[in-house]
Amino acid sequence: MIYKYNDYELLYLIYEKQDEALELMFKKYESLIRTRIRDFHIKSKNYDDFFQEGLIMLKIAIETYDIYERKTFNKYFDLILQRKIREILTRESKYFYHVVIQDNMDYLLSEVKETTFKIEENWKVGLTALEKQVFEMMYESKKDISQIAKEILCDERKIYNAIYRAKKKIRRVITHSNRS
Repeated sequence: MIYKYNDYELLYLIYEKQDEALELMFKKYESLIRTRIRDFHIKSKNYDDFFQEGLIMLKIAIETYDIYERKTFNKYFDLILQRKIREILTRESKYFYHVVIQDNMDYLLSEVKETTFKIEENWKVGLTALEKQVFEMMYESKKDISQIAKEILCDERKIYNAIYRAKKKIRRVITHSNRS
């Protein structure tokens, strides 16, 4: 289906209390919600619950989206939706089995890989030695925070901070490369 309004026009109409615009936005993002439910391998008996959660997250995304951010509404909503699905799956893990919950860093790395520059040479350039080491241990060697802290002989808080800084720098690389 082709929509004659883009996201920003629909958001404006929604903020102006146009109910039709809200319905159009729900219809427009229905396929993304269904895709994410399928990507997380949600069982058919839980499908409707997750779909409703997706619609709720869309409503929240509409209410909280800042049009002056450098992130598109689509990416903003997708991030909120994936976080909510992961949160539910983590909280209700005893009811949902055969589901692999991944960190959103895999999503970020896939964005980096899609850009035109060579990932091996450029994406770690701005990271400190500690950030590179922690990042590689966590996302390439699949070690958890406590294992990394023991191996590096430092506090877990320092590991969390290094991961936070590394993600922030990688996001900056992605943003910069997407603008180029």
